[in-house]
Amino acid sequence: MKHLQAAFGRHNDAGMYVAVLVLGIVGWLVLGSIPIVALTIGKELMTGDEGSSISVGILQQIMSPNGFITLMFSSFVIGLIVLVLLVRLMHRRGFSSVVNGREKVRWSHFFTAFGLYFLLMALFHGIMLLVDRDNILFQFDARAFFSMLPLLLVLVPLQTLFEEYLFRGYLMQAVSVWSRRVWRVWIVPAIAFALAHSANPEVGAYGFFMMMSQYLLLALIFGLFTLADDGLEVSWGMHTANNLFLLLFFTEPHSAMPTPAVWCYKDASPSLLDSLEIVLFGVVLWLVFRRIYQWKRPVLGGKLNFF
Repeated sequence: MKHLQAAFGRHNDAGMYVAVLVLGIVGWLVLGSIPIVALTIGKELMTGDEGSSISVGILQQIMSPNGFITLMFSSFVIGLIVLVLLVRLMHRRGFSSVVNGREKVRWSHFFTAFGLYFLLMALFHGIMLLVDRDNILFQFDARAFFSMLPLLLVLVPLQTLFEEYLFRGYLMQAVSVWSRRVWRVWIVPAIAFALAHSANPEVGAYGFFMMMSQYLLLALIFGLFTLADDGLEVSWGMHTANNLFLLLFFTEPHSAMPTPAVWCYKDASPSLLDSLEIVLFGVVLWLVFRRIYQWKRPVLGGKLNFF
């Protein structure tokens, strides 16, 4: 496992991982909030309304759709830059060492995973258009759609890369240093990933445990694929395809990132069908990737023995 093996050696003690995680998360939250803070100060200066807070709804009202999208994604881009720089400065390791422990990113794995997951999403939601037609509103605005398309094509892969780099990349490596047990390397980052999404508006709208179970299930599948493929590229491709497809084509009233998508679910209350969708996609893609990349099932009960 080159991906996890890269976590060991000089400048890679457990304390270093704690420091980078703390500094990275604080840096992401502090520096990533600068655009919104600047916007708040600018609003106060223009209106004289001091101390007023700006919610996501207000941001949508006072900004153009593309400006809103750029602002909301800016914190992830800043967080990614902060984390990559910290790994370089403190661990003396390059970008790809966290991605897969190799000298370069395996782009073919990323694009294959992206294409297959995007296709599965299209098939599933195409069926939903037929069986749940009354619950789906067609709201296509060609000007708004094609205006946001290039932005999302750039920003969504960066947003998902930040989350993959942090959770399936760096945190997996950190846990492997703290504990050589494979099941902990798999489980701990998945729980952290789910909890990191607990502030999303869908959680407040549909219930903590309902949404957390879906985030956790998705994170467990992404983590399993990361262990099997010995790197982030497949999970990054799947994650990117999931987010990009929904942002472009199917939004819902409580979306964490409202966009002028082609369709909108009037009622997107989660159900067992959503969990079945995640599991079905995972099983199908596991069978496909196992054949393409000659995967073996990770021994989740095993122990890492690099040295």
